[in-house]
Amino acid sequence: MMMLPLLVAALPWLHGVTDVTSTDTATPGEAAWLSEDALCAAEAQPPLRLTVGGQTITATYTTGIRVENAEGVEVASSPGYPCLGSADSLEALSVGSIFGEPAIILTFTSGGRNEQWTWLGVYRVGFGGAIDPLFAGVVEYRVDGIVRTGSVRFVPGALIYRPPGARDTLWVFDPVVDTYVPRGVFGREGEPHS
Repeated sequence: MMMLPLLVAALPWLHGVTDVTSTDTATPGEAAWLSEDALCAAEAQPPLRLTVGGQTITATYTTGIRVENAEGVEVASSPGYPCLGSADSLEALSVGSIFGEPAIILTFTSGGRNEQWTWLGVYRVGFGGAIDPLFAGVVEYRVDGIVRTGSVRFVPGALIYRPPGARDTLWVFDPVVDTYVPRGVFGREGEPHS
C-alpha cells in the first residue's frame, strides 16, 4: 500500500523504495517515554507507530526503534540518537521495500535554532533482535534560513547519495558487513582522451 501524499511530504529526498507506508503524527493522547531526567525536547515527543504485516514498529528520537510481533512481544530494537539541540525531533517513520527487501525508514532532524540537519536513516530487522543500520545520511541542511537539499536513490545492489550542496556518491551494498559502503564520488564521464 502506498500513501503517496505523505510519501511526497515526508520523504521528498528518497527514490527507489516501493510499497511505502508512512506516519508523521503520534497517536493522540499517547505519552512519550519520559524520564524525570529529560535532557532535550525530543524526549517529550510522543512515539511514532506503524502496524504493518502483523508487526508494530514504534520509534522515538532518543529511545530508538522497537519492533513487536502480533502478540506484542518485542522481536528487535535499536538505540536512539543523542540530543544535540532544541530542533531535535523525529519527523517521520516509514516502512517500504527496497527491491523486495523490507526496510524501516526514519526521518529525523538534529540541531538548534540557527542550524539544523535532516537525516534519512534506513534500517532492517537483522538477526538476534538487532535492527541493522543500512544507511544514514543528511538530506537537508538549514542554516540562517538557507536550505540545501540532497537525495538518496536506491538502485539494484547500491544507492546514489547526494549530500546537500555536494556531488553524487556511490554506495554499494556489502553483504559481509550487511550495510551500504561508500565507494566514492562519481567522476566526470564523457571527457575526450588526448
